[in-house]
Amino acid sequence: MDSQTRFFQSLATAPVQTRVKNLLGKGLHQPGDVKLNLGKYLWYLG
Repeated sequence: MDSQTRFFQSLATAPVQTRVKNLLGKGLHQPGDVKLNLGKYLWYLG
């Protein structure tokens, strides 16, 4: 079994689904300052 298959199987378990739900509830994968102002941040790197 390859690692990708194992990864997706692990996501299907109840404990992992609960953790993901909690993380999403706390704001994971929400637009943040860097995402909304990426151009400003790239300017400082250039």
